[in-house]
Amino acid sequence: MKKLGIFLFNNRNGSVEDYIRFLLDDITPNLSHLCIIENNKLEEGTAFEEYTNDIFVNKGHENIDIWREVLVNHIGFNQLIDFDEVILFDDSFYGPICSFDEIFNSMNNVNCDLWTILSNGLDDELNAFNFQFIAFKKSLIESDEFKEFWMNIDSNTFINRNIENYLIDYFSKLGFKWENYLYVINDLELDGREKFFCIFDVNNLIRNYKLPLINIKPFTLPKKIHLEYHNGLDLALTMSYLHKQTDYDVSLIYRHILKILDPNALVNLLNLKEIIPTENLNADYKSDKSIVVIAHLYYDDLLDYDFKFLRSVPDYIDIIITTDTPDKKILIEENYLSKLENNSKVILVNSRGRDMAGLFVGCKEEIYNYDYFCFVHDKKSSYNEYSVTGNSFRDIIWENMLASEDYINYIVKSFDDNDSLGLIVPPRVYHSTYFTVFCHNYWLGNIDEINKLFEKMNIDGEINSNELPLPIGNCFWARFDALKPLFDLDWDYDDFPPEPLPNDGTVSHALERIYGHVAASQGFYSEIAMTEYYGSNEVTNYPYMLSEISMVIQKRFDKKLKSYSSFNNILKRFVNNLNKLDKTIVKKDKKIKSLEKSVEDRDKKIDEIVNSNSWKRTEPIRKATFKIKNFKRK
Repeated sequence: MKKLGIFLFNNRNGSVEDYIRFLLDDITPNLSHLCIIENNKLEEGTAFEEYTNDIFVNKGHENIDIWREVLVNHIGFNQLIDFDEVILFDDSFYGPICSFDEIFNSMNNVNCDLWTILSNGLDDELNAFNFQFIAFKKSLIESDEFKEFWMNIDSNTFINRNIENYLIDYFSKLGFKWENYLYVINDLELDGREKFFCIFDVNNLIRNYKLPLINIKPFTLPKKIHLEYHNGLDLALTMSYLHKQTDYDVSLIYRHILKILDPNALVNLLNLKEIIPTENLNADYKSDKSIVVIAHLYYDDLLDYDFKFLRSVPDYIDIIITTDTPDKKILIEENYLSKLENNSKVILVNSRGRDMAGLFVGCKEEIYNYDYFCFVHDKKSSYNEYSVTGNSFRDIIWENMLASEDYINYIVKSFDDNDSLGLIVPPRVYHSTYFTVFCHNYWLGNIDEINKLFEKMNIDGEINSNELPLPIGNCFWARFDALKPLFDLDWDYDDFPPEPLPNDGTVSHALERIYGHVAASQGFYSEIAMTEYYGSNEVTNYPYMLSEISMVIQKRFDKKLKSYSSFNNILKRFVNNLNKLDKTIVKKDKKIKSLEKSVEDRDKKIDEIVNSNSWKRTEPIRKATFKIKNFKRK
């Protein structure tokens, strides 16, 4: 069959994403001709010449007007009728999961006038998130109705409508027959919100119905929207299935979505939190990658604690210790490293820059020799009320990075098995006084330094201050290529602030917050890892804390919370009311201050008058006048 494909490239990021190239590589061999519509001309070197010479640059047309302009004026009906099938599609989906060969072979012999991959055929706003893919067969292309539709269509009727569903509805009412590649509608019993099935039932459609295309829209929606429809697991299960059960390269999704979402938002959206048993049958695993654990050790009274974990490092992984005095170096070498079988050494570093300098200056030569690395450092938090509070923080970062040999092997295997994984961090702290870390906007005060670093690395980074940074604590596992731009800056000790180190706003604080963003800029995602003990603790603490908050809200507002949405909305209204109250108080404060200023100015003028020479010279007259007035009253 002679097929014409018309592909709309929306050019959202200024370049052709890899998932788009994969799509075109698969579908183009099935087409006799391909026309590509570019929304704004791409930069030189990023265009589509390898696929076609027929490239239409859209200038000002929107919505269905784009398709009409190409069909009616660019190609024309005289050429359209030469094709057996015309396919309109865009870049709003990932895939195909199976080849388009299979899809087209299946639909070539189906008796219909137009077909789609999956649609309920209903023209309403609830279907506005379906992906764009529709095929017209020759019986429809040659009809007067088809020509009349495209010649006379009013683009205003397509505001907030899905073009695919509108076309199905329109031509079906004229008697043309429409079919789907997949039929799942009856099984899903669509009603009301369930019409969003392409958005919120992705795992079911991919796994059980073999849907070949995946709508991008659910990957761009915040987690709170997903929680309105399901338990938040849908996309995580989808990605797991694609990775383990299909040949589709999930890195195509990661590389695209990392340009749209904040790294922390992606962690929440895809449930990128790994609970790893400390004994998990990976004791014999040995990676062929070059790996090192780097530990910056400052407190000699914590060395026994530190090496309790460092002794768990498998012997095929190197160990590098950085410390700041010759005495500590000798102590570590003689009493600790000599007892390990790992290839290990101690590097003496300047105390300026603390653990950051230990990594970026002390190890800047060695780090280029490794594929993966772990960085940890000892920690005391003397500013907390109780020592156990700070110790708990230290336990969280050390135990969830180096819990056991099996645990470390599992992390290494995760990097080996997932080419898109760039960074693994410990769980966040929220206990005791560290709750402020969980709630506080930790970007404020550091944005200027962060932007300077982005500029130096030529990274087009943008911080979403509503998302938490990854990580807090400066302990992590990383793929070197994910953070290479940071090491390429060729750090020196003078790049770090001298002691005493401020609480915020330095290059060290900026560095700690942008690891996830740097990894994302290189096409790598981040995840949070924890032992089964900390995982059990998390699933206990979070529901407990949430229930405490929800009980307070219900008592305060005397309302029964029906859903997460009602909980979220009450919080929003409460905060908005507080903000309005704050604004009212500020306005009244300004008015009071203005009145106080007026009174102050009046008093000053009175004082000036009373103390003036003219006032003093006329004082006898005023006294005489006062006596006369009193005499008259008498």
